[in-house]
Amino acid sequence: MVRSSPFFVAFFDELHRAGFVEGQNLKIDERDSVRVENASEVAMAMVGTAGVDAIFLAGYKLTGAVQKAIRTVPLLTTADDMVLQGFVTSLTHPGGNTTGISILSTELDGKRQELLTELVPAARHITALADPGVAAPERLRALEDAARARGIELSVYRVAKSEEIVDAIDTAQASGAQALNVLASPFLYTNRQPIIERTAALKLPAIYQFPEIAAGAGR
Repeated sequence: MVRSSPFFVAFFDELHRAGFVEGQNLKIDERDSVRVENASEVAMAMVGTAGVDAIFLAGYKLTGAVQKAIRTVPLLTTADDMVLQGFVTSLTHPGGNTTGISILSTELDGKRQELLTELVPAARHITALADPGVAAPERLRALEDAARARGIELSVYRVAKSEEIVDAIDTAQASGAQALNVLASPFLYTNRQPIIERTAALKLPAIYQFPEIAAGAGR
């Protein structure tokens, strides 16, 4: 958890406004870099031994794993679409023990692609790095159609494991891609550093989901 990020600054500010002050009446048990395959085990340990009153997490994979294991403690999460991904029944009446925010960031993938083509007007071939667990096929087809309408070829590379990322970028660049759209995904956000480093090494223009990635040297 990067507390300096705007997301967490706002989160802790709201907790403070609600009367929860860390070190006084609020204790935070941070578990960074929890792997999906171990998430349910970690969550159950937190509930059983640490006695947590609520669990805050993010991303569809972690949320799905923890939700299956924890049914009594409130879960607060962020996901691209809480309803579509099946975490809640509705936003107004979520049901169960899970609530949170739908950031709907995949809906901006197309806008980022449009901006990318404007920023690199000479590009006739661009690529998109996609998380197959988040990027729905119909959304990817819409991106391809939008690129085609501008006379641009779009190649989509689906990556589900961190070790696939650099190879996908290298393959895209070798195939003639002149710019990269990193599509919205908690997985790709978590693995942003190898993406930033590889695109910088290849001098491949790229656009990302969040502004703090650009601030952290993503170009």
